[in-house]
Amino acid sequence: MKGVSPLISVIMLIAFALIVSGLVVTWGIGFTESKRSEIQTCSKAQILMERAYFNQDTGKINLVVRNTGRIPLKGFTVLLSYENGTVTSSAGDYGDYEIKPDQISIFPVGFGSGLREVVVQSKQCKGAQDMVIVYDIKGM
Repeated sequence: MKGVSPLISVIMLIAFALIVSGLVVTWGIGFTESKRSEIQTCSKAQILMERAYFNQDTGKINLVVRNTGRIPLKGFTVLLSYENGTVTSSAGDYGDYEIKPDQISIFPVGFGSGLREVVVQSKQCKGAQDMVIVYDIKGM
C-alpha cells in the first residue's frame, strides 16, 4: 500500500486551512454587519413610562408608555419584581403591541401581592426600557 506523499498532504492541509479561514471571515463579516445595523437602529429607540395608576374597576395597573425614540417599536415584555425576590414576565400579553414614535400605549398589567417594581422593555431593542416603583403608582 502506498501512502499520500508528504508534499501532497502539506498542500491539502494548506488548502483546508484556507477554506476554513475563508468561511470564518465570511461569517464574521456578515455577523458584525448585522450587529452594527442593529446597534445603529436601537440607538434611536427609547420609551418613557409617563405614568402608572391602579385601575380599581379592573384590579390592574395601567402603564402609560410613550415611544420617545425615532423608530417604531413592536413587542414588549413587562417584568414584575416582588419583595420576595421573584420576577415574573408578561411577555405573551404584549407581544403584538406596537408604538410608533411619539405615540402612547396603555399596558394593563395584572399583579400579585408584594409588588416592588414594574419594568417595560422592548423585545426589539432591549435598551429601550423604563421602570416604575410601586410607591410611584397612583392609587396603590
